[in-house]
Amino acid sequence: MGAFDFLVRGDAGSAIKAFANKFDLVYFGHVDHRYDEHAVIRGVTASTSHVDKHFAVGNVKQRDVSLLERTNRLRFPGKGESDYHWVIVQVDLHSGLELPHTFMDAHHHDEVFYSNLFINFANFQVATSLFVEHDPKFLEHFITYAPSDKFDDAASVLTSNVTSMLAHHFTNFDYELEGTTLYIYNSAPSVQEKDIEEMVRVGLWFADELEKQLVSAAETVSA
Repeated sequence: MGAFDFLVRGDAGSAIKAFANKFDLVYFGHVDHRYDEHAVIRGVTASTSHVDKHFAVGNVKQRDVSLLERTNRLRFPGKGESDYHWVIVQVDLHSGLELPHTFMDAHHHDEVFYSNLFINFANFQVATSLFVEHDPKFLEHFITYAPSDKFDDAASVLTSNVTSMLAHHFTNFDYELEGTTLYIYNSAPSVQEKDIEEMVRVGLWFADELEKQLVSAAETVSA
């Protein structure tokens, strides 16, 4: 048995392959993030110990999209260890404008994950104060982290319309903004093709909304 084979949900790999075939993505199968630089999906779940499988990449509705299945076992002194499984969709933005690094967790991760997160991203702070005047369901369903010096930037791209839509329709996923990339995380025990289609659908919509706000802010600054 290979590393983390006990964690792998067979249906996730089949779902990724089916999605790749349906939308003409290139499917690579197993990838090694240590050597396959073209196949790297980073984000807060990346580490030296994670294992990636079922990598696929291509273009969906004029956006570059990548997806894969990732497993990992994390440990932290005094807190034991936990096993994790994600299907991750990466959607790239076109504008070249940078997003503030932000992680929105719909309460899908535990203390071991967060202990490691705050070691790797020590500048992350809880950004609840940014959303007190938004739809209350957003704060009910999501906890958001960002560097404190990026709070204003995060508030400018995460509009009340966006947070309301996420809170009412897409709480089954977690989201990360970083650089010119949007990550959508699905940590459900079973992931089907329809779930991946929903991840990509929300990712394309979310990327469009983020890009609108980035471009608008850039135009305001240059005016």
